[in-house]
Amino acid sequence: MLRLSHLDFSYQDQIIFQNLSLVFSAPEVVAIIGDNGIGKTTLLRLIAGELSPDDGVIKAQGSISFLHQPPSGPTEQSGGERTLTQLTRVFRDQSRILLLDEPTNNLDYIGKAWLIEQLHKYRGLVLVISHDRHFIDDVADKILEISNHSAQIFSGNYSDFSARRAQIVQEQRLIYEQVQRQKKRLTQQIKVANDRTHKSNRRSYNKIVNESKLRYSAQRMDAQNSAGKVLRATQAKLDQLSTVQKPTECKIYTTQLERHFSHSKMLLEITNLSKSYGHKTLFQNLNFTIKTGERIRITGRNGARKSTLFQIIMGETLSDSGFVKLASGVQVGYISQDRLNQDLSQSFFAQHPEIDQTKIYHTASVMDLTPHDISHPAQELSRGQLTKLAILELILNPLDLIILDEITNHLDIRARDNIESALQNYHGAILAATHDETFAENVGFTHKIGL
Repeated sequence: MLRLSHLDFSYQDQIIFQNLSLVFSAPEVVAIIGDNGIGKTTLLRLIAGELSPDDGVIKAQGSISFLHQPPSGPTEQSGGERTLTQLTRVFRDQSRILLLDEPTNNLDYIGKAWLIEQLHKYRGLVLVISHDRHFIDDVADKILEISNHSAQIFSGNYSDFSARRAQIVQEQRLIYEQVQRQKKRLTQQIKVANDRTHKSNRRSYNKIVNESKLRYSAQRMDAQNSAGKVLRATQAKLDQLSTVQKPTECKIYTTQLERHFSHSKMLLEITNLSKSYGHKTLFQNLNFTIKTGERIRITGRNGARKSTLFQIIMGETLSDSGFVKLASGVQVGYISQDRLNQDLSQSFFAQHPEIDQTKIYHTASVMDLTPHDISHPAQELSRGQLTKLAILELILNPLDLIILDEITNHLDIRARDNIESALQNYHGAILAATHDETFAENVGFTHKIGL
């Protein structure tokens, strides 16, 4: 139904895919995973015909529908509502091939359940980019992992892939360790053979010990030939073993959010807060408090409720009634799903000259950001990488309270693991909206507030 043969594609002298060959059939749902910037969206754009490969052939049988990532920025609809509108249109088209680029971003639990149901009923081929581990487990028949300019297909869902990937790495590690031991033995054999050759070469003719010079020369030649054969055979084995590479393991880095707390105190107090837009009530008479160390998750349907609440707390939007009280001197960090507070025309370095560059380099590695990513204009980065920059800024600043609005959207799985680890080690307060159940479980929210 869909075949990619010997596909090559480069962008700005950077190789994205090299000799990529894949075959997909229907009905099946294939979840595409991989680090941010590795080429997942590029692959869908090549299949959709929006990009042309440098070499190779793409053959698709049947019509194709492509759901792009919804554009960010404030609109009358929330991100989840925009995504649902586009998904409804895509399924109505009844194309034979669906290309979905992170469709669960911004979807609430009802929207996500609807999407899962639609995918279970769909009888065509679905290629879906997603980093939502729960969602992949629910819908995927196969996993396509993209790495190192190529891709590999695994049967099963994300849990199956994760177990199989760990098994493969363990098997490769055992083989590599065995090869290293063999190489050590062969290297020692080569040393012994070389020593014998040198010893033979240094030995001179002795009329008392050797019966004749002719016989002495023949014995010396035989010894050299024998040692030479051993050397060549052993070196050939050693060269063959040298092709076995150490397995590449996706490292999970850890970091420490910097604020240190000596005592618990009231950081934020919400009293009788209400907000409406026209005839639509977002929330009414909302009351809660946040103290140091508390972790509160805001839940609810799509429709700008959660984002508007955060904007009111940050002083960016006015409430209709009620009060927001932040403690004196409290340091608040805020990451919004639609605004990442990045000047796209400048590098991260240029935007933060007050922070030591060595410290930036070290902390950037936690989020798998390269020196290129933080020293070049942010507009060169993917959505996921821009989110990582926002999280990097959050990590580099001492904060009492962190407000997070769907920050896992567009983040690859390894980055989610990294920020989960950082938040687990953070002793300040967290106020967050998230539809990522794995993220919520790993961060460990102590309270839940429904809007």
